[in-house]
Amino acid sequence: MITKFVPFFLAFVVQTNAEECIDHRFHGSEIMKCCLMPSGLPPESLTGCIKEAEQKVPDKDLKNYFACVSECFLKKVGVLVYNSVNMKQVERYMEELEPTARDLRMDVWDVCAKAVPGILKNNIGHNLKCHPLASQLKTCVSYLTNRHCPAVYLNDQSEICRKIRSGVKPCEN
Repeated sequence: MITKFVPFFLAFVVQTNAEECIDHRFHGSEIMKCCLMPSGLPPESLTGCIKEAEQKVPDKDLKNYFACVSECFLKKVGVLVYNSVNMKQVERYMEELEPTARDLRMDVWDVCAKAVPGILKNNIGHNLKCHPLASQLKTCVSYLTNRHCPAVYLNDQSEICRKIRSGVKPCEN
């Protein structure tokens, strides 16, 4: 169980640029290949969100774009409801996964859901077109999943994956 990492994640939400960090906005496709475990969330819901984000963020500013895609997706699948994580909905999606993946995913979502108050507090007065809560939740889930990826799903051939496994934190978004 990884619930002992809640304080750790709350600390990384305010990661400073003075330390080495990994920017999920620029290394997202590489990070997605670090742990080849299914997410459990329905990927087909992402398509409409990409189109919606392109309309909201025509200049493709990565921070705004990622915030809008993430917000649309997590709301569309019913995981993000009124600035909180709907853990019952997360559990419904995770039921389809094999036990190792399901257990890790549920632990990760639980830790990240507990980080929501800190994320909200750190983003009061943000200037993005969409609220950064969803993108920071997705970063949390991605980071902790990759950090604790079961060996059967592990693919840490790249430097970025090895850095995540060694504990290099995500950059402040």
